[in-house]
Amino acid sequence: MSIPIPLPNGCSGLSGSPKKKSIVKNLFKTIGESPVFALRPGVTSIADDRGACRGLGIFRNGDTGNEEVVGVYGNDLLRITIVNDRVQKEVRPADVEIEVLGSIPGLGVCEIVGGFSKLCIIEVGTFGYVYDETDGLEQITDPDFIAAASVDYDAGRFVFVPADGSPFYWSKLDNPASIDPQNFADAERFTDPNKYVKFFNDSIVIGGTRSHQRFNYDPTLDTYITFQGEGSTIGYVGGLTDYGESFAFIGLGNDGGFNMYVYGPTGPALISNDFIAELLNQNYSLIEIERATANTIEWKGTTLTFFDLPRHTLCFYGSGWCFVQSGITGSQIDKWQINHIQQAYGYFWTGDNKRGSIGMLMDNGLEYGEEIESGFQFNVRGTENTQVSVRFVYAEVTMGTSQQDREPRISLQTSEDGRIFSYPDYQTLGKTGHYNDGVRWGGDEPVGRFNGGATMLLLSYGDVAINYDGVSYA
Repeated sequence: MSIPIPLPNGCSGLSGSPKKKSIVKNLFKTIGESPVFALRPGVTSIADDRGACRGLGIFRNGDTGNEEVVGVYGNDLLRITIVNDRVQKEVRPADVEIEVLGSIPGLGVCEIVGGFSKLCIIEVGTFGYVYDETDGLEQITDPDFIAAASVDYDAGRFVFVPADGSPFYWSKLDNPASIDPQNFADAERFTDPNKYVKFFNDSIVIGGTRSHQRFNYDPTLDTYITFQGEGSTIGYVGGLTDYGESFAFIGLGNDGGFNMYVYGPTGPALISNDFIAELLNQNYSLIEIERATANTIEWKGTTLTFFDLPRHTLCFYGSGWCFVQSGITGSQIDKWQINHIQQAYGYFWTGDNKRGSIGMLMDNGLEYGEEIESGFQFNVRGTENTQVSVRFVYAEVTMGTSQQDREPRISLQTSEDGRIFSYPDYQTLGKTGHYNDGVRWGGDEPVGRFNGGATMLLLSYGDVAINYDGVSYA
């Protein structure tokens, strides 16, 4: 009789106890009565060699009233539209028109925020630009414009946070290029440098190096005033992204440590666990995390938030965390090459900092035509100083249809100490038309005997979306 092994919620545990750690790669746990591990989105290319993506956003075209995807790829500001809608949910390169709207010099990350008729683009820490259908792309030359680290839109006003951390300021209605010299405000409770601005519940939130504070615009006073009773001593570091009706970020706690947070009605709420906190604080400096970017999507009914760091990409899916990566690395971890995502026209459009491709998320098990490696590490527990015999391991797997008549593979690796793993033992999952399969290791020859228990790693590879429904052993 086999013993079910509960699927881990995600990455957890500390490096000092490797046999108790769980590691998940390129899989997220679905929401529902019967959660399973589902493969993260694949990526298909719409256009190559456009340059590293520096930012993506949405623009409301003042002439047509339609929302359009805009992005900075290399030094080009591009408009990306679908010109040939198909009956089925499929977009091909020939269906997409890519138009150069102007040039954004530099190499830095760009923030792109749209108003009713004008689009604001800032290269973080340097210049600002405005685009509309009448005048095209122009640099902001107003003498009261200060090089900005962040920009957002609040009821017609473009609100900027200067890169030097000084008081935030805002534009005239729907014109980011026009700023009155008296349109400045600052936190009343905190004196730390300002870092970003984000719209939240008909107000704005200003994040500083050691604080967060909300503000409301008072039309009678013609200025922003402190939201009554609001304030937090959690600081902001990097990786800002929308999260439902709120937003998420990497912050600095009162203990001086890095953690992930979601902003809520009472301020920042912790979402990172011990595994994530250790990874951030043992592997990254303040400067590296300041450069992090983040993106959030809804995929298969689950909110996925990706934090792109220099050497890792972390995904939060509500009940846990996983690593997201490109390429096949076995028991090692790499990072995902996608760094910007924007939802529009019923699709998720992507940019990356490696290939320079305009891409689209797809549920196809492939990233730019290459297989996606996915899997998780789990533990078979035993009593200390006793041997655990594992006769077989059984993985229950659901997969789609192979697109190229290849046989997707799945491998098992074992470890006694949680650090050094055996060579992978590969099994096939079947060819085209096989939708549900189980894979078994061991039987006549047992999987092995392990002192005090075993750590096991399942990894799968194929040109299909492969989901894990359960694992058991005997």
